[in-house]
Amino acid sequence: IDYRVLTTANRPRVGIRPTPVLQMPPMWVSYLRVADEDELAVILSKVPALGGDILVPAVARPGGGHMAVIAGPSGAGIALQTWADAPVQASREEQQ
Repeated sequence: IDYRVLTTANRPRVGIRPTPVLQMPPMWVSYLRVADEDELAVILSKVPALGGDILVPAVARPGGGHMAVIAGPSGAGIALQTWADAPVQASREEQQ
């Protein structure tokens, strides 16, 4: 996956990648950190009853952790993701 992470103060701030689903239009998606895979499953189980949609079911990330993408009743996308606290090393291109 072509994925770029832009950082400030050695902390990830913005990730840019192609959309994971062909029918999904380009958009900004806010990411919310979830404690672990079990909590992610609990949250996803509640989405349909609250009027939302699961756009991308929970999947393992190549860099570690898991993620899913949901949409609220208004259609706004939200990514839910687990990740470790390890610092992100910005590429030379991103630092310039």
